[in-house]
Order: sequence, then C-alpha cells, then structure tokens
Amino acid sequence: MESTTPQESGAARGASGAVRPVLPPRGHEVIGARAAEERFGLSADIGKPGHDHASTIRLYGAGLHIRGDLVARHGARRCADNIVVDGDLVIDGALDWWEDPDGPQRFLLVTGDLKARSVHLGECVDLVVRGDVEVSGGVFAWSLGEGPLDGDTTLTARNVRARCVSLHGHVDMVVHGDLVAACGILGRGVDDRGSLSVAGRTRVGELVTADWFTVTPTGPREVGRSAAVDLRGLPEGLPELRELIRPELLGDVGDTDDPLGRELGDRIEAALAAGMPVLRDTPGPQLAASADEVARLRARPAEVTELDLATHRALWQDPERVLDFTALRRLRLAGNRWSGADRLLARLGEFPHLKELDISNMALAQLPAEICLLRGLQVLNIADNPLRALPDQLGDLSELRVLRTWKLSCPLPDALSRLPALEELDLSWLHPAPADRVEDDPELVPFPRLATRIPGLRSLNLSVAVLDSVPDDLLLATALEELNLDSALGRVERLPDLSRLPRLRVLRMSGSSGNADHYPGHRLLDRVWAITTLEELEISRWGEQTRYNERTGHREGVRPPLTLPDDAFARLSRLRVLDLGFNGLTTLPESFYALTELEDVTIDFGLLDPPVRQRLAALARSEPDNPARDWIRAVQVKLLLKADRTDDAYQAANRILARRPDFRGLADVAASAGYRTWRGDAA
Repeated sequence: MESTTPQESGAARGASGAVRPVLPPRGHEVIGARAAEERFGLSADIGKPGHDHASTIRLYGAGLHIRGDLVARHGARRCADNIVVDGDLVIDGALDWWEDPDGPQRFLLVTGDLKARSVHLGECVDLVVRGDVEVSGGVFAWSLGEGPLDGDTTLTARNVRARCVSLHGHVDMVVHGDLVAACGILGRGVDDRGSLSVAGRTRVGELVTADWFTVTPTGPREVGRSAAVDLRGLPEGLPELRELIRPELLGDVGDTDDPLGRELGDRIEAALAAGMPVLRDTPGPQLAASADEVARLRARPAEVTELDLATHRALWQDPERVLDFTALRRLRLAGNRWSGADRLLARLGEFPHLKELDISNMALAQLPAEICLLRGLQVLNIADNPLRALPDQLGDLSELRVLRTWKLSCPLPDALSRLPALEELDLSWLHPAPADRVEDDPELVPFPRLATRIPGLRSLNLSVAVLDSVPDDLLLATALEELNLDSALGRVERLPDLSRLPRLRVLRMSGSSGNADHYPGHRLLDRVWAITTLEELEISRWGEQTRYNERTGHREGVRPPLTLPDDAFARLSRLRVLDLGFNGLTTLPESFYALTELEDVTIDFGLLDPPVRQRLAALARSEPDNPARDWIRAVQVKLLLKADRTDDAYQAANRILARRPDFRGLADVAASAGYRTWRGDAA
C-alpha cells in the first residue's frame, strides 16, 4: 500500500510555511520511565506493547508555550524523545508529529490543556491530554498500519473542541467528556479498524463514517446530518454514494483508478476543513424510497417479524429505529458498525420473540450480555468478529439450534456442551486463541474437543482451520450427520475410523492446503472408503502438487498424482452426490460404475481418457430408462448449454425432470428462468 503523509493528503497538511516550525525546545528535564510512571502514572494512558519507555523522556515541568509550529516528524529533523508536559501546552501554530512506521512508538503526554491552531498526528504516535483540547482548525490523525508493530495512533483527551475531526486508518480516539466539531467528523477505517469513542455529549455538524470505522457515542448526540458510506467499493458503489454525498464532491470520482476511495476521502476531509457541507440536504431517490418503506413498516410494527438492515438501507443509517419493531422473530445486522448499532445491541432484550439473530462482521470484541436473555433464540450468527471471549451464559440458550462462529479466535466455553438443542456448529476459519498460539506455526489450532461433547450435534464445520489433529474423540459425536474438513487437513497425520460415526451422511474434505501451507497426504483418504452411510462426498483437490524451489530454480513435487483404488466406492452404495473435481483424474475405478443412486457428480471430464468418456456416453445411450445413468445425461445437458444448444439441452433436461422433478443434478437448470420460459411456466 502506498503511504501518504499529512503533507500529501487532502486537508491534513502539516505545519504551514507561514509560521516558523520549531522542534521541541530546550529548558526541559530528562527523566526515566520509572520516574515518569511514579510522577505521572503513564501506564494509565500509555501501556500498549511497542512503546519504548526506556528511551529518553523530556519533561517540561511548568507547561510549554510554542510560538510557531511544533514539528517532530520522520524524514525531517525529528525529535527522538517521548515528551511529558506538566501543565498546559500552548502552540501558536500547529502540532505536527508523525513517526517512522518501522520505528518505536512515541508519546506526548500533557497533564493540562492543549491549545493549537491544528493537530496533525501520523504513524506510531500517542497523544494523551488529561485536560481539554481546543483547536481553532482541525484535528487530523492517520495511520495505515504498514509497520511491523502495526503503527497504531491514539488520541485521548477529556474534552475536545475543534472545527473538524478527521481520523484515517488504525487510529483510536477516546474522549472522556464532550466532543464538539462544528463542521463535522470524518472517520475512515483501514483493515476494518479505526474508532472514535465519546463518553459525554457529541455535537457535530456532519458525521461521515467510512469503511467500517466505528463510532461509539455513549452520551447525548446532536448531529446535524450523518451517513455511513463505503469508499472502497468504487466504482460499483458510486450509485449509493450519489444518494448521500453532494455531487460537487463526487465529480469524476467514478472515472479514476482509486479502488480504496482515498481520493474521495481526501475531498470529503478538505471540505469539512474548509467549512463546506459534505452530505446532501435530503437523501437520493433510492434512500428516500427505503425511508418511505421503513415509514410504512413503522405504521404497523406488530406485523413486522423479519428485518435485514442490508435491505432497508435507511435503517442501516439509523439502526436504533429497529427498536420500534418488538415483534421481530428474525433480525440481521451483519456488517453494521455505524453509530447507533452499539445502543441497539445493548437493548436486544426488548425483542422477546426473536428466534434468529445475525450480528456477524460488526467488529465486536465482546458479545452483548443481552443476547443471553433471548431464551427463545434458535439461530445465532456471531461470525467474523474479533471476540476476546464467549460468555458462559451462552449455555443458558436452551433452544439454540444453530451457532455460526467462523473466524473465531477465542476458546469455546464449556457451557456449550450443555446446550440440549444445538445441532449445527460452524467453526470454519477457526484461529488459535492467544494462549494456544504456536510461534513457529501461528495458524495451527488445537482440535475443538468440546464440540464432541455436545449431545445432539448433527453438523460440524471445521473448514479452513489449520487443525493440529483430528483425534479419536471425534467418534464421541455419535449424532453427527455432516462433517466439513475442507482445506483443514494440511497438518493432520491421521484420521480416526470415521465409519464408526453411525449417522454420518455428508463428508467434505478437500485436499487443498488452506492456510496450512502444506498439502495433506493421500493416506487420509483411506478412512473414507469404509463409511457405508455416506450420501454426499466431496473429495476434490487431491491431485498432484508442485512447489518452486528457489535454491534449484525448478519446481519439485510435494504430492504425487491421485489414483483411486478400484474398490474405492464398493461400500458407498448410498452415494447421491459426489465431487471429484480438480483431482486430475484420467480414469475412474471400476467400483464407480456400480453406483446406482448418483444424481450429481463433479468430475474434470475434459481430463478423462477418451475410452473412459466413451464408456460413460455409451452407458447413457444404451440404458435410457435406467435412473442410475441420469447423472451422466445431466452432465450432457450442461455441456449442451455451454455449446449454446439451448433447445436440445432443455429437451434432454425435461425428459429427466418429468419423471424426477427433484433430481439434484438438474436443480439449477430447473430453477432457471430460461428453462421455465421454455416450458411456458415462467413466473
């Protein structure tokens, strides 16, 4: 990612040439970290890893007045010290401080007030003001997280008063009291990070949050206009931006090569700094139509049982209005990180009839305690949140049937094992908890043995988790019907005897490396052929793999080509769905031709030897009434569609669907508008 500096982007310019820039002046006392901690309690505000507390700390014991700009930035004559100002810091010009993202974190602590024309903070800087920040211009902070320490920048103060505030990237701003920004606030996230938290009153002209930047105002709010926008979706997201942003700011943004939306973000920042409005006075026609639809729903709230904020964009902008619909049974808030979402989550207990809740991808570090009060909840999706822990109270959700937690990186509580109704557990993309992380293999995750103790568990998804093993404990899950180990076996040496799972119907275990950077060996497939209960089997991507050797300059084999044993399918007579794709197979085992229940088969037909393809085609022709060959005819239908022989394809499909309307191999064709139109029964 190309780095920008405050001197290069939008309104966030550093000290102007009109005021003489100066480095932190002399007249200071040099103290150590221990003395600074004893006198000023540094760790209360400055305690995250990366700080070089052992480096020099300059102490200005009677306040500090700078008659120009206070400049300390990488690339110029920079100040290598941390600074403590005991008293007020008054700067006639601007505070302009940013560090090398590859260097250590630096801090500026002011025990009194900070007064300046403007404040500009860049990478690896922490500004802590225990009094008030009063700025006649703007507060600008940016951190793109490009350094090895992730380059976070923080700003903490009691109260903040400024013309505008613009925060971009890995920036966290905490205001313990009131925040006043007469013109407005712009928050732009990077890597789904960036936050503003205000404990007191928030009074702003306009509030614009972009790219999952999180705003948490816990006190009263006085906001003229607000909008949540996605600047990273250009040019596809331009129509929605036109609904919210003034056209003079958009200009030709759709024609520029700016997929991250940085240019548009800089335009919005410059407009706020200049006191110009950013948002339209009234929303565009699509948002207005959404607002009208929401108004109609609010007129009959008792009849509304399902809401998806992705559909109702007006509610996306103001999620607290969801509280009007207390009869909801299904609520989807996925991806909503905007102002107001946190207050809505804190009042989930006001939906006593809720059965399904989706709060995935909301940047939650902890689950709202109110979720555990929803005793009738049956489906809960908490996936893709950086959760630090799951509460034991989840075990009180006695009716919970489905729990989706993909990308989880904290331990599962033992309380889950007492959920009597839990049938489906999605742990895909499971990451190790910090305590379980292996330094040499940071993605390696212990097998979640707790899942085997959930009494009624029918479906377990562990795909794309770098499992350290699949232990025999898995066989304790005797109710298991579906097991997904796709791309999860790169570090697994052996599998238990899966044929001892008496109800296992669906098994997915592709042979790709996933996140393991290592391909599983073919010997793991030996555990598959004895599972007589299987109806669906996916064993794709087990073919030959090579890797480039930088030392020799050649590609070397890391897994040989796949050859299936002749009796591979001899005991799998119940198979209806079989995926053998991306295996590089040129022939098929003899036992494959004896499968009589197949409906949907995925094979790389183009790689099969000509005699094999001819044999399959001959079977379809010679046994026209044999339903065991319908899957071959279904493949022929799809080949005809690819060749644009639509009429021939639909005639062939109709012959099968007329006697087998639910035939799995042609489900997509049967549901297509083209086929329905051809039949004359299009909706």
